[in-house]
Amino acid sequence: AIERDRRALVALAISVAWVGLFVLLRNVLKFQAVVSNAEYAFEVARGRAVTNEALLLVPAIVALTIALFQKKWIPRLLYSSLFLVFFGGVLLTQSRGYWIAFLFGMVVMLLVVPVRQKLTLSLTGVLTLTGVLGLGVLLFGDAILLLVYGIVERFLSILSAGSHDISLVNRFLESVGVWHYVRENPILGYGMGVDFRVFDIIDDVTFVKTFIHNGYIALWYKFGLWGLGMMLFFLGSLVRRSFLAFRSAQIPERYRIASLAMLISFSALFVSAMTSNPFFVTDTMFIYGVLAGVVGGCWSHMHPANIA
Repeated sequence: AIERDRRALVALAISVAWVGLFVLLRNVLKFQAVVSNAEYAFEVARGRAVTNEALLLVPAIVALTIALFQKKWIPRLLYSSLFLVFFGGVLLTQSRGYWIAFLFGMVVMLLVVPVRQKLTLSLTGVLTLTGVLGLGVLLFGDAILLLVYGIVERFLSILSAGSHDISLVNRFLESVGVWHYVRENPILGYGMGVDFRVFDIIDDVTFVKTFIHNGYIALWYKFGLWGLGMMLFFLGSLVRRSFLAFRSAQIPERYRIASLAMLISFSALFVSAMTSNPFFVTDTMFIYGVLAGVVGGCWSHMHPANIA
């Protein structure tokens, strides 16, 4: 569709934004229920709506990327507002893995965009934090102070999460346990349905399961070195093509902007895949497919002779 119809990018962006808004609304309603039923302050401070984080992260990155390249203030304000809404949804999940993923994506963006967009990005960051606080007061009232305290506390705990956060430590131990099996059969892997045994320090019991939170180790365990290698080659080629399409002067600006948004999204998701497996969960597999399709369509416009 992107190869053959110039309106396809707009239709796709609206579709992804619609899905993201649905997820955001559901998460806000869930958090409001937490606030309404809370009996203690810590229940609000640590309250979170951990569902479909990738479907909020990607629209936030797309909206921010479009806003940076708007020459008029009204469209820039519109897309910045969309970014504010989706970024607020990412904060509401209190998922540190996706926070780090977003920050990594912003670092990549600062490295590749022109100076003008660098300045705009810095200004947008300040305005977004102010806007998120204002939106939080509007939606949650006085409870926003407790929520902000919980978010700040959780963000500051990132540096020590690897040794003090029981959930993250449990995922590391899971990866260590699976690594034992990977070393025994590193080339072929064990297949989709083969389970493994691991001790869970949260429930203090040994589980037999098939799901692994580290996406890369999961690929290696299930599909062997060749499966992991093919996936990394596929993702690497998408990052390379999106970067080259963004830097290309041969294609219209809308495809360049879309390519940059895909580059930042893949960079962010590359980090989040270490603690939140995107290759075996339907929502992230969906968004990976959408992103890959956009990269393919934009890349084709660099080589119009290949478009049938």
